[in-house]
Amino acid sequence: MSAALTGKWIERRIVTDGLSVVAVKSLRSRLGDVLQLLPLAAEQAEANVKFVHKLRVSTRRASVALTLYRDVLPRRRLLWLKKQLKRIRRAANDPRDCDVIIELLGKERSCPWAKRWMDEVRVERQKAQCAVVSVYKRLGHGRRLARQIDQLLQRVRYRGENRAHLRPACFCDWARKHLRPTVEKYFRAIPTDKSDEVALHDLRIRCKKLRYAMELVGSAFQDEFRIQLYGTLKLVQRRLGDINNFATATTRLRDKFAGANAPVEVHEWGRLLATEQRLLSEACQSFWDWFTPEKVQSLREGFEAALGQSNRPELLAYGRVAPGRTAVGRSMQTATSTVAGRCERSCPSR
Repeated sequence: MSAALTGKWIERRIVTDGLSVVAVKSLRSRLGDVLQLLPLAAEQAEANVKFVHKLRVSTRRASVALTLYRDVLPRRRLLWLKKQLKRIRRAANDPRDCDVIIELLGKERSCPWAKRWMDEVRVERQKAQCAVVSVYKRLGHGRRLARQIDQLLQRVRYRGENRAHLRPACFCDWARKHLRPTVEKYFRAIPTDKSDEVALHDLRIRCKKLRYAMELVGSAFQDEFRIQLYGTLKLVQRRLGDINNFATATTRLRDKFAGANAPVEVHEWGRLLATEQRLLSEACQSFWDWFTPEKVQSLREGFEAALGQSNRPELLAYGRVAPGRTAVGRSMQTATSTVAGRCERSCPSR
C-alpha cells in the first residue's frame, strides 16, 4: 500500500502499453486508494472527518474503473468487488450527511435550537460511524478486500468474444469508443425542466461518472480534454454539490419544523428552514444562469471533437424531459409560505 493517495489522472506514458497493462495499472491505483482510506475512515474519522468523504469518492472512482474495464475482468470477481464498493459507499453516506448538517449548524451560533440539534446530530454521527467500522471488520480489516483485488488483477486478460478485437486495439481508439456511452448518458441527463430537483441529482451522478472515466482515459487525448472539458465538468459538479448540500439540509430541517410544538421552537426551526430554502433556490438559479444552452452546446462540441464526429442522436439531442418529477420552485414556494404562516400564527409578537 502506498504512503500517499494516487493522483486523479492515469499517467500519459502508459497509453503505448496494451489494454490489459493499462487496466491493471488503473485498477491498482483506484482500488489501492480504497484500501488506504477504509481503515482511516473507520478508525480515525474523529481526527479528520474528511476521511469518510474521501472514502466515498474513492469507491465511486474505483467502481467507474471496474465498469470501464469490465471486458477484460473475470465476471465473478468483478461483481463481488462492485458489491463491496457499494456497501462501503452506503455505509459512509449517513456519516457524510451528518457532517454536512454539523457544518451548517456551526454557522448558527446564536440559535439555541440549532445548538441542541447539533448535539443530537453529533450523537447520530457517532452511531452512523458504526456502519463504516462494521463493513471494515466484515472485510477482515481490509485484508479480505486486498486479497480479492490481488486475485482480480492477476486475471486481467482479453475474454470471450472480445478477444479478437481487443487484442490488436490501440488504447487511444479503445478509450474513445468506451468513453462515448458515458458521455451520451451525461448529455441525456441534462434536464429541460429547470425546477426538477431529482433530475439535477441524476445529472450530478452522471457528471461524477463522466469525470472519473475521463481521469482514466485522459492520457489518450489532447491537453484540451483535461483543461477545458474536464475543467467545465468539475465546475458543474461543484455547483450541483452545493445544491445537494442545501437540499439535504432543507429536508432535515423540514422534519424538525414539522415536529416542533412550542411556539418559540416553531419560530426558530421555521427561520432556519426558510434560510436554507432561500439558499437552495439561489443556488439553483445561479447554476442555470451559468449553465446556459450555449455552454452546454460548447461542451457537447468539445466532446464531439475529442471523440470524433458523431451523427448519433444521443449526442445531438439536448437534455431530457422528466415528467412527474418534484418541482423545486413550486415546492419551495409552497413550503416557504407554510413556514411563514405557521410562524406568524405561533409567534404573532415577533
